Amino acid sequence: MTFSIRSALLAVAVLGLVTCGFALFALARPLAAANTGRTERARDAVEVEVRRLRLAGPERTTRPTTERGITTRSGFASPDETFESLGLPWPDAPDALRAALADSQHTDALASDHHEINEGMLFVAIEPTGAKDRYAWAASVMSAPHHTPVLRVVGIALDLVALALAVAAMFAVLVVRRGADALTRCLAVLGRDLSTPVPRSRVRELNSVADGIADLARELARTQNELAERERIAVLGRVTAGVAHELRNPLAVMKLRIDLMRRNPKVPGEITPELDVVVEEIVRLDRLVNDLLTVAGRRLSEQRPLEIGELVRHRVELMRQLAAEQDVAIEVSGSATSRVDPDAIARVIDNVLKNAIEASPAGAVVRIEVGSDDRGASLRCSDRGAGVPPDREDELFEPFFTTKPEGVGLGLALSRAIAAAHGGTLTYMREQDSTIFELRLVGAA
Repeated sequence: MTFSIRSALLAVAVLGLVTCGFALFALARPLAAANTGRTERARDAVEVEVRRLRLAGPERTTRPTTERGITTRSGFASPDETFESLGLPWPDAPDALRAALADSQHTDALASDHHEINEGMLFVAIEPTGAKDRYAWAASVMSAPHHTPVLRVVGIALDLVALALAVAAMFAVLVVRRGADALTRCLAVLGRDLSTPVPRSRVRELNSVADGIADLARELARTQNELAERERIAVLGRVTAGVAHELRNPLAVMKLRIDLMRRNPKVPGEITPELDVVVEEIVRLDRLVNDLLTVAGRRLSEQRPLEIGELVRHRVELMRQLAAEQDVAIEVSGSATSRVDPDAIARVIDNVLKNAIEASPAGAVVRIEVGSDDRGASLRCSDRGAGVPPDREDELFEPFFTTKPEGVGLGLALSRAIAAAHGGTLTYMREQDSTIFELRLVGAA
């Protein structure tokens, strides 16, 4: 069984209104009954007082009485009585008594009536006494109950609560509906573009859902990028395997022929240096083919436990000359041990360190920090260079990407492939004005 939030909120609003209605009814019913009882008592009071006067006779004296919030005045009057002369404290009483007197004259019996006045409710009664043109009368006022203002306030408060509940429910329905519609539209767009920002709303629960969707979109985008990168590497691997097969045999044949020529005594001595240059270029081409094979996922050589800090210091010493030419200092700290292919990791260190030296301004310091934690060994290289333009960071580790005019663009791609072959990672980041490359090697030796 499913239901919408809108239906639930509307149900809450309706139930709230019904509850407030029943509360008002439950409050008004006993109050109405109590008011009816007081009214009957006040009417009975004036009628009883009139009968007492008629039975007591004209000689009976009367005086005002007040009991349970009901003030009563009584006396005798003739048909030509003006009633204003009686000094009654209620301005509407003379008119009410005259009207009751006219009814009593017409019926020759008891006549009573009541009227609403400012003080509360006015009750009057007149009855013939039996003597000619002599009538007994009584008037009383029932004051409003003391709790009436409080109950009126309670009733108004209940009405306001019911209204506020209805408004709040409708507002919640609109906010939830808008937030849900925005998320629905966003999901449709995310199906085409995972970089679409996920909208936020004023509903905390919907924001939690939006955060989950945003995290899922980021994870899917990352997975998509990884799959695309693996596909590129797979394609590159297939192409590289074919190129390597076609290049390695001719290169090996050329190197073999040149070696034979260098050992041939009939070859003039002045040609030997030229042959040496050719051999060097053949070796460079062979190394390039090996780099391509590594980027494409070639297996590493034998791995063994190695102190990473010592390897870094050794590679730094080999880079001192390049650093001196750039007027850059190098600082190394820390140590860690991991099981690695020494030659492959040395190439990663050389690539990262060479990039840091070349990117650093004159007088700057390149810092390399080696350490380890429960995740394994790490190497962190930071420099003061400008880094890669933010709009090109995604291309940084792609094969043949370079910002150097003379670069090939395989160094960082090769380094990341070596890190991945070790089960680790090579990442790039900017922290304030520093460029940082961090190599992580999973597991210690």
